[in-house]
Amino acid sequence: MTLGKQAALFMPTGKMAQQIALRVHADQAEGGRAFVGHPTNHLSLWEDENYAVLHEMHARLVGDRNELMTADNLRAGIGADVAAVMWELPQRELGGELPSWTDLQTQLATAGAAGVATHLDGARVWQTPPFYDRPLDEICAGFDSVYVSLYKDLEAPRGAVLVGDENFIAGARRWRHRLGGTIDEAWPLALLALDGMERAASAMPAYMAHAQAVAAAITERTPATVRPNPPHTAMFHLHLPIGPAAALHAHRQLVDEGGPRLGLRIRTSPNPAHCSIECSFGEASLALDPTLIADAVNRLIKLAGP
Repeated sequence: MTLGKQAALFMPTGKMAQQIALRVHADQAEGGRAFVGHPTNHLSLWEDENYAVLHEMHARLVGDRNELMTADNLRAGIGADVAAVMWELPQRELGGELPSWTDLQTQLATAGAAGVATHLDGARVWQTPPFYDRPLDEICAGFDSVYVSLYKDLEAPRGAVLVGDENFIAGARRWRHRLGGTIDEAWPLALLALDGMERAASAMPAYMAHAQAVAAAITERTPATVRPNPPHTAMFHLHLPIGPAAALHAHRQLVDEGGPRLGLRIRTSPNPAHCSIECSFGEASLALDPTLIADAVNRLIKLAGP
């Protein structure tokens, strides 16, 4: 599992993999202690800013949190103190949205011209080939390092993999040991992930197609909207014209009635009268007819009341 890179290294968690990637790039930059990323990058949003507390790095957040990062954002954000730029593909907080291939290559070229490293948060990168119509090795080729999750989409119990050139992985291996992440008995997790890779590669086009069919049914039959529309991957955000508290109560009622669970978490919105749900699609969801899901969305809105 090298994704076209020279070497790969198992990590017990994605949190460890991502902070190590940025630390190694910073060490190799000889002075650059910042990284450029989107305002909703996973490290800043969900990982307690471990890069700052443990590695004395800081994030330079660029662009609008509700839009994809652009090359102009990067040009404005990259300075002499920047060691790396980080992308997330697909971008979870934007419903699995992806930049166009042209835009992505322009952004990578912008970082390359500035002489900074490029890192991919590829936790769900297995979902990107159908959208780009390119193999994973080609999608990952422009990044100096890539992190992938072994339990998202691949369905291993846990774990992650970090890939890059041999020098980068040598540095990552040292930091893994320093942080207590060297686990000699981890091979069963990697073995299960290899099986998941084969399944994901063959099944992901069907998952994405089903997500698009569900999104089309919701758009046609309900007052809700989806982002992106059509979905770029096997996920999207379902935006509802109801408040989060009412949606949470109604969703519980819907499931109690035997309706489908539309997602795991109700997401708040800047507009308190609206909320959203992250909808993900896999093998189990293929059995659910798109119109049934659309009808469930209408039922959810009705249960939430006026």
